[in-house]
Amino acid sequence: MHDDIWEGLLHLQVAEFSRLVQSFIDQHKRHEFDSACQLFMELFQQGSPELMNALYVSFLENITFKDDTTSRRWAYDRMPPMMQTAYEEMESHNRRIHGGE
Repeated sequence: MHDDIWEGLLHLQVAEFSRLVQSFIDQHKRHEFDSACQLFMELFQQGSPELMNALYVSFLENITFKDDTTSRRWAYDRMPPMMQTAYEEMESHNRRIHGGE
């Protein structure tokens, strides 16, 4: 059964996780970032289709590795390869739907 309320809460919870991880990136907290990547991978590999969607839409879309003032490349380089691939897939998809490719 599809539950719009639960789905909305799931996206809010995953978005909050994304904000926490972004704070680790911004503050160069490598150990905390590594732990968060481990949790992401567990959820990503074992999650339901709804959770997978939330991880793409409410997590990966909100993580920033580039801006004009702070170098965040270290975090991208530390992500597990499967997480990097998911991030690149999401970026590619967004470029296609927004006319960037």
